[in-house]
Parts: sequence; C-alpha cells; structure tokens
Amino acid sequence: METSLYTRTYYNEILVYEAMNPTDLTKPPEGVRYLYPGGATLIDYVSNGDGTGIWQMYDEAGGVLLSMLKDDEALVIKLDRWRYFLPWRTPYLEPTITAYLEAIARKFRQEYDLFILEKKIKALPVPDCLQEELNKIDWEKIKTAGGGGEDLPADINGLLSADDELGAACAQRIWWEIECRGQLFEATFTTAIIIGRMLPVYKQTPVVEQRLLAFLYKVMTQPHLLMTGYDEMVAALAFLIPQLLLWARDGDATTARQAQYILIHVGNDLPEPEAVLLQEWQHLAHSPIRRGYTLFCLGFFYKLAWENEKMRAHFSRAFLTETDPLLRVILAIFLVEASKDNAVESWVTELITTLVKSDAVMDSLDNMQPFTGVEGVLEYLLTILDDTNPGQFSYLRYSRSVPMIRPPSGSCLGIGQGTRPRLPPFRQRGVCCKKPASGWL
Repeated sequence: METSLYTRTYYNEILVYEAMNPTDLTKPPEGVRYLYPGGATLIDYVSNGDGTGIWQMYDEAGGVLLSMLKDDEALVIKLDRWRYFLPWRTPYLEPTITAYLEAIARKFRQEYDLFILEKKIKALPVPDCLQEELNKIDWEKIKTAGGGGEDLPADINGLLSADDELGAACAQRIWWEIECRGQLFEATFTTAIIIGRMLPVYKQTPVVEQRLLAFLYKVMTQPHLLMTGYDEMVAALAFLIPQLLLWARDGDATTARQAQYILIHVGNDLPEPEAVLLQEWQHLAHSPIRRGYTLFCLGFFYKLAWENEKMRAHFSRAFLTETDPLLRVILAIFLVEASKDNAVESWVTELITTLVKSDAVMDSLDNMQPFTGVEGVLEYLLTILDDTNPGQFSYLRYSRSVPMIRPPSGSCLGIGQGTRPRLPPFRQRGVCCKKPASGWL
C-alpha cells in the first residue's frame, strides 16, 4: 500500500515493510524498515548522506546480525529497489508469516554474501603482469552482456586467486559478462586473450593454472565462436602451442581434452597438432572415450583447415580395420558428413546400427561434448543421415528401438561441405541475461 507519506507492505494485515516517501525523488526514503510481527526491526537502511548507506539485519531483541555498507545509493534510488528483500511472489504463496520473514532474511543473507565476495575481490592485489594487460583496454566502452565491462578487471584478477572458492566465483561472474545464451561479445575475446597470457605466469600454481585452462576451453567451445574477434584471439594465443602440445598428451584426461580442443583452433595451420592428435587417437593404452574425443578433435581440425580429402583418406582406411564400436561410429560420422549423398553404404549402416541397436555407444557419444550438440546424440546422428538422403531416415526418430537420449549441455560442431568452417547456430532462444546484481542495493 502506498500513500503520499508512506509505502507499506502487509502480510495478512501484518505490517512487514514501511518507508517514508521522500519529497525529493533524488533522495532516499527515510525510515526504511522490514518488520517482525510485533513491530521490532528485522532490516533497516540508514543513509550517510554522501551516496552511501548501511543496511543492517537484527534479531527480535535488537541485536545486529549482519551489517553492510553500500556505495551505490543512487542506483537503488533510480531503480526504486528499497523493497528488494521482499519475496517476488505474492505474500500469500508463503504459508506462514514465519516463512515469509525467513524468505526476506534469506534474501538479505544472499546479498550480504555477494557484498563480502566483492570486498574480497577488491582487496586482492593485482599482479603487475595482469595490470599491464588490463591497462590496454577501455573497460567502460567494451561490449559485454550487461553493457560496459567495468567489473571485469577485478573479476579477472579474482580468477587468479589461489583461493579455489573465490576463483570459481569470479569465473562465474566473468561468464555472466561475456556470454549470454550462446551470444558472445567483444569482451569474450579480450578476456580470453588476457587469461591465455596469464597461463604461463601460474605454471607453479596448479590450482590457478587448471582454472585458467578450463576457462579458456569453455570459451573455445562456444557455438558462435567463429565471429569478429576470433582470428585476433587465436593469433594472440598462438604462443601457447608448445605448452598445449604437452598438455594434449597429459596423463590427466581432462587436461588432455581441454588442450586438444584449444589446439584445433590456435594451432590449426601447423603440422604439430595434427601429429599429436593422430598419436593420441591411436594410443591403445588410452580408454575408448579418450581416444574417441581425440578423434573428434582431429576430424574437426581437418575441417577447420579445409582438408576434407586428407581426412577422408585417413579415416576411410582406419574404418576398414577399426574394431572398437565407438571409434567406428565416430569415423563414420565424419566420412558420411563429408561425403553427403555419396557416402559409402557401410558408413551409413554403421550410423543406423548405432541408432537402433547400440545403447552403449550412444551413451559414450553423450560424453563427446561439445561435438554432438545441444539437441542430443539422437538428433545429431539423424541430422548427419538426413544430409545423405533427406527424409529417408526420419522414421528412426520415432522408432521405439531408438534409445531416448537426454539433451546434453554443449554446442554442435557440424560443418557443411562447401561452406566456410563454422559452428552452427545456437538453438536455444531467449532474452540476453545479465549478471545477478550485488549492486541492486
């Protein structure tokens, strides 16, 4: 309920929020309070009169539980976010007043946790090598998912923290700024370059090195990667190739997977990555899953390099002698996709047999992200078959013998013959999302 003097909110006629409306709309309201049923203050806000203010939460006896100084009062005024801690749903969906107040307190604690996180991030010293990179960029003007990138430098610095929890939180905050539902931005490529340049600096700090490599891998697997900024990024990261070649053979399967995938982008015009991928694919001591992922990387490496003929020569010979079911179907995928309606019958049969009879291989293909797509392995294989003879295999989509495949999270990497190698469109649609705001209050 709002009057000329007060704004008040009730839960079943119990007052839970009130504030005195300011006459000057550029000023904060006075007496902002969230209330316990008996009238005691649960949360209040006191302005310092200088664009900052203090939010505090109390127990029913008046003892301070949490306190946070906020320096963005003007933003809260502009967005009228004084009732931010009230549940977004109608009060009557909360079964009791106790549950309603717990929801308010829970939201305050979430905001407090973000407040503490930002304090930790801002308190971190910035290494000279990172500061040198950050100084090259106009962070206010760079394009991000949320507009400008003023928050990115601090979060990139936090990504370098040896504190794993803090580093993981900063990785998520960066991602909110540089990616939105498959859409990438100028800041995506700029951030990837900076992170790549930090990798050699943290060679003696494995937890940071692994985090940076994983983040770079995540950028490289985005479906719209081949856009403005891509060429500059891969050129800037070419200095990593010697280290990536070592990581591609690493005993840790995750590290090897990440390095191999990055290599197919940054080392695409060199012979060394091809040689390493060939060796790793044919390394019999590795598991079929690891060898299969390397085989996918090798196939896509050939596509990006416009070397389909070389791929067909290697893969068609290997198909004749390969006995592992997973590797056979991956070979068939690339051969059928490259040959379209001229595909050899045995290659097509391999895909159909996998669809109809091989649950185990389908499950293994589900581990081949980002290659097998956002719509699942079933749709991925059927799309390849449709290119050989459109419509002929559509019945398989509805066959009871086809296993139900859960849609994985990833991106599709199919490349049409006769077109520039590209990542196909991201199929999910939606409004661009912004980072959850600790700056609402």
